[in-house]
Amino acid sequence: MSDVFLSYASEDRERAGELATALGRRGWSVWWGRKITAGQTFDQAIERELEAARAVVVLGSVHSIESEWVKNEAAVAAERGVLVPAVIDSVKLPLDGARLGVRPPQRTGLPRDPAAMRSTRALVILFAWVTCMAAAQASERCGDVVVLDTQERHTLRYTFAPPPGAHASGGVTLVLLAGGAGHVDLDAQGCAQKLKGNSLVRSAPLFNAAGFATAVVDAPSDFQGEDGLGGFRTDPRHAKELGLVIADLRTRTRGAVWVVGTSRGAISAANAASRLAGPAAPDGVVLTSALMAGQSGARKPWVAQSVFDLPLEEIRVPLLLVGHAGDTCVRSPARLMDRVATGTRSPRQQVVTVSGGPPGPAPTGLDACEGRTPHGFVGQDTEVAAGIARFVRGGTY
Repeated sequence: MSDVFLSYASEDRERAGELATALGRRGWSVWWGRKITAGQTFDQAIERELEAARAVVVLGSVHSIESEWVKNEAAVAAERGVLVPAVIDSVKLPLDGARLGVRPPQRTGLPRDPAAMRSTRALVILFAWVTCMAAAQASERCGDVVVLDTQERHTLRYTFAPPPGAHASGGVTLVLLAGGAGHVDLDAQGCAQKLKGNSLVRSAPLFNAAGFATAVVDAPSDFQGEDGLGGFRTDPRHAKELGLVIADLRTRTRGAVWVVGTSRGAISAANAASRLAGPAAPDGVVLTSALMAGQSGARKPWVAQSVFDLPLEEIRVPLLLVGHAGDTCVRSPARLMDRVATGTRSPRQQVVTVSGGPPGPAPTGLDACEGRTPHGFVGQDTEVAAGIARFVRGGTY
């Protein structure tokens, strides 16, 4: 039996691990493994630990509020009277707080009942509160917002985030290009307010933790409407503007700069890699779930664009392509990645097809092209980010 059962969504595993480690250092045994058998409500191990734990800490996040597993675990904990909600994002509890008779930890004040403080559960509540509030305060700022003026009379913004504790220059910076409309809507703290489910937006902290600086690029000020970047992704002017970001980062860090694009953002990355030269050119390029199959006859012509609309033969830097075997988005079939690779002059390249991920029915239609699907490597962020890191550092995925 463990003192604490930690309930969380798979996407929050990194943060769950940090809390588990912190609780362990305080002398509490923590069960936070997750081995789910398809078709069962609870795995026997989960059920056993859930029923025996003295406290059940439920991480409330943008991911967990959609997780049936977390909701079920929270319900069992509430019925036992051992639920400890720990909100790590600006969200409501995974379950109806009024129905369960619990409230999330407040951002001010501490438990006031001295007698309650002596119980294991109250101590876990206090420590989880302190840990999560410290994490929330540390994560309020996502990076420095850099604003660049372009020759097209609009501005281009990106968030620059160095790796934790980094002071020396000369490392590698990853320019992260989201898919969809490309408009991540950076706020004053450098945090994306849109496209939060995009795999690269989700993975920026993982790249930072792996020792990379990151630059999450927003759509230019003139391309923030419904279509966002739209047909501008294949435009030479778009490549030139990304070159401004790369050159600025190279000056700022005096290190290498790679471009990483996912889904429709892979078109932007390939555009930069194939058209830029000199200090504005990237040192390498990573394309994940790249759009490789156009949609002819679409109402908006730019919807038909793919990476094959670019001069791929001009890509002469290291190239990594990553797709998912379970990706059912018709625009990004993994089988076409080899064709992209052979069309370039990259001196070092690798094509990787990822498999696995959370069980469930395959999404269809436009839903299959969203970030929280195999197209966006849902549930596999850590694995994919680690593979990209190995390749960027000169190894193999």
